Amino acid sequence: MVQAQEINKLYLEAIDLHDTSSEQASTAILLSTLAEKLVGSPDKKISSLGLRLKDHARYAPYYAAIDELPYTTRESKLKFFRELIGEIEKAPPQSLEAYQVVFQLIDRLANKSDAVFAGTLTNRLRKATSTVDASIKEQVNYSINKAETRIAWLGKTADLSGSDFNGSPLQLPNGKPTTLVFWRFGDTKSMKYLTSTANSSRFNPWGTNLLVACLSQQALVEFEKLGQELGRFTVLDYPTSRRLGDDFAVEFIPYQVSMDKDGKVVRLGQPRD
Repeated sequence: MVQAQEINKLYLEAIDLHDTSSEQASTAILLSTLAEKLVGSPDKKISSLGLRLKDHARYAPYYAAIDELPYTTRESKLKFFRELIGEIEKAPPQSLEAYQVVFQLIDRLANKSDAVFAGTLTNRLRKATSTVDASIKEQVNYSINKAETRIAWLGKTADLSGSDFNGSPLQLPNGKPTTLVFWRFGDTKSMKYLTSTANSSRFNPWGTNLLVACLSQQALVEFEKLGQELGRFTVLDYPTSRRLGDDFAVEFIPYQVSMDKDGKVVRLGQPRD
């Protein structure tokens, strides 16, 4: 146990060194060398850290892209994603952590303008990952299926039936666009987004239907409290939230689905502040 804790600390320090270095070509070599030593460990937890470290050394620019927008024009965006998939086709990542980053990035193409391109990339991704290690293959395929489901929603009309937490039936679509935000109790990031949105002028509450779907079951009193805190939103009941979460194949939290006045999906993705 002590050795595993020390190795984990070393792993985190190595990543921090690489991410903050101005000489990442050199630190990438260090990460790769350390990764090879860890991968050879008979301890699965330690060997797993080695695989994660190896992926981080190679995909560090894509990890950074989660927080820092790496493109400014449509052409630079398409170039970024072509290069990402190209890297995966050369040698697929070996850790689930790396794939989570990949799917978070591809999700940014889940809009009407990029739908065809996103579909092409997920097809290439499925082919490229056909030979990944059996220990992660099932989860990778599961996430690819989810990504394909989300992309397929673009242009389709969502089923917005159901009820709010008080049991009042939804009457949508109603001639106004709808924004649906998924979150979970206890998830700081999603709660922060809901609060900031409720206190901002980001959406016109009279011109847009604002729906909140919680993907964790809670007592009714918690939903009542949330409804009071987020007066601009319609807080959905758990069965409706759960169904919509499954329909839209939600994997990340917070998550937002935007629909036009007829209920057709125009965009999906993690909201950015």
